[in-house]
Amino acid sequence: MKKTGILKLPSIKTSLKNIKNLPREVFLYLAYGFFCLLLFIYIRFPYEKIQDVLLTRFAEKNSYTVLAEEKKFKFPLGFRWRNVRVGKTENFSQESAYRIDELAVRINLIPLIILRKSLDFDCKAYGGETGWSLVIKNNGYKVAEETIKELDLSKIFSSKNTKESKVIGTIAPAFDLFVPKEGLSFSNGSVSIKLKNFRIENIFPLLPKIYLTELKSEIKFLKGRGSVKVLEATGDDVKVIGRGNIDFGKTLNESRLNLSLKVTTMGKSPFGKLISVIGGSRGRSFIPVTVTGNLSKPIIRVSGIMLN
Repeated sequence: MKKTGILKLPSIKTSLKNIKNLPREVFLYLAYGFFCLLLFIYIRFPYEKIQDVLLTRFAEKNSYTVLAEEKKFKFPLGFRWRNVRVGKTENFSQESAYRIDELAVRINLIPLIILRKSLDFDCKAYGGETGWSLVIKNNGYKVAEETIKELDLSKIFSSKNTKESKVIGTIAPAFDLFVPKEGLSFSNGSVSIKLKNFRIENIFPLLPKIYLTELKSEIKFLKGRGSVKVLEATGDDVKVIGRGNIDFGKTLNESRLNLSLKVTTMGKSPFGKLISVIGGSRGRSFIPVTVTGNLSKPIIRVSGIMLN
């Protein structure tokens, strides 16, 4: 018995013929109705509740609390939050939390169509602005950041700065990392940091004033271990060259430093004179400085003498 294709059945053929014979206006009305339905859903969608759910899930999954005084929808598919506070849930307080003046989140539509999660962030905080991109994959996520406007260190350390002790200057970080499911300690990518007019006052008793006009560093990461390719700094009568490595921990604060620096100075400026006295530069072409320990609490030694 000869099989008949479904499109060759008389009833199907008749239906298709009738549809083709419909006036063009019918199709236009149907398209207009479908557009109005989508527009109604788009306008009436509970964006405020969705944002609250996202913040709650983020807090539960990462043990971080996120508070935003003002939450708005951002066309075509995103959010804009103002006066945001981010901090560890266990010891969260308005004073110690990270402060973000404005955070815009945009969900990229084209990757979303092919079921790929891709987000862009624009963050205004600490007198500067940074742009972020996040791509979530099955085996991890890729995150990249670039500085649009340098961040003010005095605002970042405002809770710790006093009349006596200060951290001043600007910082411009940038990174491109892939973090697998195993965690930050297995990540690959690159990180760069630039500091300008960097000044530390009355933090280290033996070295009350540290001043560098510029510092730049480039780090390459492979499976969580970062190799410092470039670490250079210049200041008033001071030049610093360094090498070493950084090992990512489960969290950024748990990362460990192992840096070796060579400091050269003529001993003419106050900073140069002090570090020459501490390091005993007589008979040496440079003063050895090491930075070790956790990123949150590094240990700094000048010729073996601990500063902190």
